[in-house]
Amino acid sequence: MTTDPWRRAEGRLIPGAARLLDVSLVPLLRGTGDVTLRRTSTGWWRAVRTPDGPGLQHLVRADADVRVDAWGPGASWLVDQSPRLLGQHDMLDGFEPRHHPLVAEAHRRRAWLRLGRTDLLLDALAPASIEQVVTGKEAFRAQRLLVLRFGDAAGGPAQEPGHPAHGMRLPLSAEQWLAVPSWEFLK
Repeated sequence: MTTDPWRRAEGRLIPGAARLLDVSLVPLLRGTGDVTLRRTSTGWWRAVRTPDGPGLQHLVRADADVRVDAWGPGASWLVDQSPRLLGQHDMLDGFEPRHHPLVAEAHRRRAWLRLGRTDLLLDALAPASIEQVVTGKEAFRAQRLLVLRFGDAAGGPAQEPGHPAHGMRLPLSAEQWLAVPSWEFLK
C-alpha cells in the first residue's frame, strides 16, 4: 500500500500571531493574479517548494491565533517553519530604533510588528530579480506566465475543482528556471 504524498499534515496553532498574518504574507504576494499565493475568505493559501519537497499551506485566523495546515511532501516543514513565516522569531535584541527618527517613530506606533521569514531564497530572489528590470505590473504578469508555462501544479486541495486553492501552482525550481529559454523574457 502506498501513502498519498499530498496527505494533510498535522496542523499547528501559533498563539498571538493573527495580527501578523496579513502583514507577513502581503509582501510575498506577486500581484492579484499570483498563482502561488492566494488570499481567500478562508485565509491564505500558499504553494511552496520546501527543502523536503512541494507543499500547500493554509493559514487562517483563529481568534488571536493562526491555524496552519499543510499538504504534500513538504507539509511537515511548512508547519514547523510557520512561526518564522509569521515573525515569531524576529527578536528585538540589539535593535536600537532611537538612532534614526523615522525608524523610532515607526517602532513607537507598531512595536508589535515582527518581520517574517520564508527561509526560501529562490522564491524571493527570482521574482525580485524580474521586478528590478520592469515595472511591478509587468513583473507580476511575467512571473505568473512563467509559472503557468514552466511550473508544476500544486497537489492536495489545489487539485479539487471548486476548492479555494484550486489551480494553484508551485514556484519554479532552480532546474525549471534554467529551462526557461532566454527569449521568453523578451515577450
